[in-house]
Amino acid sequence: MTYFLGMLPMRRWTKEQAEQTVQEVIATAAPGGGFILADNGEIPWQVSEEILLAVSDAVHTWGNYPVYQQHGKEKDRCH
Repeated sequence: MTYFLGMLPMRRWTKEQAEQTVQEVIATAAPGGGFILADNGEIPWQVSEEILLAVSDAVHTWGNYPVYQQHGKEKDRCH
C-alpha cells in the first residue's frame, strides 16, 4: 500500500499536526508490512521547510518496523 502525503492539506499544518498525521497514517496502513509512505511529486510549494522536516522526523520516529503507535508519551507496538 502506498500513501501519498501530497494529497493532504499540508500547507496549513503545524509541526504537531504533521507528526500526528504521519503517525496515524503509519499506524493504520503499515502493520503487516508492504507499506510505503511517499510524496507523489505534488507537495505544494507553500509547505514550509519546517513542516517537511517535521514529516521527515515523524517518519524516522514512527516508520520503522516493527511499527509502534503512541499512547500518551509511550510507544506501544501495533498489532
